[in-house]
Amino acid sequence: MTNHGCTTPEEPPRAVLSRRRLLIGAGALSLAAAGGAFVALDRRLEVTERTLEIPGLRCPVTMAVLADLHSEPYTDGGAELLEQVRKLEPDLILMPGDIVDDVLPEGPAHRVVEGLTQIAPTFWTSGNHDAWTDELPRIKQDMQRLGAMVLEGEAHQLEVRGTPITVLGLDDPDAGQRLYHDELRRLGAVDPEGPAVLLAHRPERLHDYRDIPADLVVSGHAHGGQWRLPLLLEQGLLAPNQGLLPQRTSGVFEVTTARGNAYHVVSRGLATRNTIVPRIFNRPEIVKITAVPPGSTESE
Repeated sequence: MTNHGCTTPEEPPRAVLSRRRLLIGAGALSLAAAGGAFVALDRRLEVTERTLEIPGLRCPVTMAVLADLHSEPYTDGGAELLEQVRKLEPDLILMPGDIVDDVLPEGPAHRVVEGLTQIAPTFWTSGNHDAWTDELPRIKQDMQRLGAMVLEGEAHQLEVRGTPITVLGLDDPDAGQRLYHDELRRLGAVDPEGPAVLLAHRPERLHDYRDIPADLVVSGHAHGGQWRLPLLLEQGLLAPNQGLLPQRTSGVFEVTTARGNAYHVVSRGLATRNTIVPRIFNRPEIVKITAVPPGSTESE
């Protein structure tokens, strides 16, 4: 039969192939974008390990740093967090401020602190959000009731694996300027036996720590700079009291104290749900510090 032109002509093979490639490419880009968003907004808890050589140690000592919990309302009551800390088998647990929040209910933080104190000796000092509650004395009483050792311009000495270690703590400046400077003077007069660790919430106030005899300073407050981009914004985009392009939000740095050059460990913190902007490429973290005698290994 003769074809009178009523059938639809076939689409050229090259056009079909181009369309398929376009659809495959668009799908791949969509998957990549979704995967990138998942990684960027990943809220899974991360354990960051730091090995530091500390003078005066006889044996390795493990410390777990938990900062800026901000009363995180964990759906499991903080069970996963506590299990992660338990697996680290810490000799000391250090909480340098903002464990409770000035807006969210304090109950979730209380459950976590109580659980931590059953794992290892737990030390707490205040952060700015603790002070902003205007109930700091009551919060300190709560922390003591839960089993934490509250440090407010004083030193606590204990023996860990045969080594005397002193833990010092400094209230946040927002607890009151007169109180803060009085605590600085008192800590400057301490003569610790063995290695000394200072809990001080704010990483940017390095000049305040120079007269305190500490081998290690532990801070939080900066929340990892909030938005982090590998190779571009390794210290994040913005941090409280450091502003844009902060320099000290996560990792190990140097700080000058009364003992000379000391380590400064800054935690990215744990809060994810009560930050003004989401954390990007900035997972919440527990910092595991393994302090070792000098010469036993290379420090990070």
